[in-house]
Amino acid sequence: MNNYQRQLQVKQTQINYLLELTEAINSNVKIPVLFRMYREFLEDKLSIQRMAFFAIEEGDAVCKTYIGIDPQNASEELIHDLLQYKKPSVIEGPTAGFLGQFDMVIPCQHKNQPIAFVLISNPEINDEFMNNIKFVSTITNVLSVAIENKRLFKSQIKQGIISKEMELANNMQRSLTPPNQPKTEHYEISSYYQPHLEVGGDYFDFVQTEGEHLVFCIGDITGKGLAAALLMANLQAYFQTLVKHHTDLKDFIIELNEDMLRSTKGEKFVTFFIGVYNLNTKVLQFVNSGHNPPLLFHQNKIQELHKGSTLLGMFKELPSIEVGQVQIEEDATILLYTDGLSDLRNEAGEMLPIGRSKIYLKQNAHLNTKEFIDRLMLGVNEFRGEAEFPDDLTILCIKLFA
Repeated sequence: MNNYQRQLQVKQTQINYLLELTEAINSNVKIPVLFRMYREFLEDKLSIQRMAFFAIEEGDAVCKTYIGIDPQNASEELIHDLLQYKKPSVIEGPTAGFLGQFDMVIPCQHKNQPIAFVLISNPEINDEFMNNIKFVSTITNVLSVAIENKRLFKSQIKQGIISKEMELANNMQRSLTPPNQPKTEHYEISSYYQPHLEVGGDYFDFVQTEGEHLVFCIGDITGKGLAAALLMANLQAYFQTLVKHHTDLKDFIIELNEDMLRSTKGEKFVTFFIGVYNLNTKVLQFVNSGHNPPLLFHQNKIQELHKGSTLLGMFKELPSIEVGQVQIEEDATILLYTDGLSDLRNEAGEMLPIGRSKIYLKQNAHLNTKEFIDRLMLGVNEFRGEAEFPDDLTILCIKLFA
């Protein structure tokens, strides 16, 4: 067979393989099968004796298929060596370690980003080998881009599923918040809730018991996202259960702490504030478990509601619990909030001072609760400008009528 016929046969073999590979890709053949086809072609048709195919995954080089080498010998620094190559190149000079086993490196890019590298070695670097390398570069790029597209497609599907699940979680979480903003002869309540992500770890609730008490609470679970939202759902269930069985706030907090500790295993904690307003005696009792102290505007004075205990879900036994008490002599307004407000910074990095909230409360306590929150949020948004909220944001405004 003369040289011309041999070259023609080689080209035909390459074309046949390229068609076979392309058909397999279009037929959505699984990735391990594509790698097997690739490996067999290099080994059987091109007589490649050593080869390693590394895909770039999350900033690391991961060996997907190989011939005649042990990929376990690749060092963690290999990715840094590979990224130096921008085009098919001969590995020149004395190269130690894993890379030193090979003669050629073929980088593959997708949208100007490296997605794979193929290392190849052969006993003789001649014209035939270099011509084969050109074809190897072509099929490697075809294979790498096809695999990358499959990965992106799966990622999009997964992201779509996650997005749908987060949407459902968001709807479920919002369904756990009180369904209405009540106004009675004894009290009026409005709220504002905005999670930092699709779902969050803030919680607020209120209920009027058969014993003529208004019970309200606000809480903040450490962390953000779905994990915090699941704990928030647990907190909601515990609150709704305990509020029906306890009239003593100390007993309530002790049992709630035990419930949260079982849920968090001591790895997360909850800041929590609970208030109980006796509609008959006009006495407000409260326990603040490490939460931002709510502001009570009463008799033209502002009082921070500090008394209580440490955070919930951290200790098996709370060191101490102190129940605060205020006799409501005339109409009062309470502002409760979470870290989304207290940790807010504007574009200049300045924090919203608590003094501004006190001034706002004193100047606007005459408003109904919805107007109060609407005007408060206008001021908050004006203060922050383009800066994002640092955390979930919950605001609860309660007016108590004496």
